[in-house]
Amino acid sequence: MKKRIVIAVVAILLLMVSFNLAMTEDITLITESDGTITLDGHSYVPINLWNKRPADNVKLILTALYTFEKKHPEFKIIHWHIEKQQVAINAMNEIYGLWVDHELREPDLKKEKENK
Repeated sequence: MKKRIVIAVVAILLLMVSFNLAMTEDITLITESDGTITLDGHSYVPINLWNKRPADNVKLILTALYTFEKKHPEFKIIHWHIEKQQVAINAMNEIYGLWVDHELREPDLKKEKENK
């Protein structure tokens, strides 16, 4: 019984230490003038369309993604999705923004050789 209690206490202490280490990491939150927020490998791009359906605003949504990619050539988008709300059929739709998951692009060795 005592052995189980000791193991549980040690496990809790290790968990607390690892959580504290994670919280003390240097985290940089980047906020851009257009409202885009980036933290590590994730970004939120606000769109804020009220009473609009995503299917009726394809060009605007894809343009927002295109603009994000052009502003951040260092990122490779690996996934994105729309944050929206539709309460019921024929109710007002709201498109809040885009959640974008990305990673740093690998350096283009061909371009580096050409630039030398």
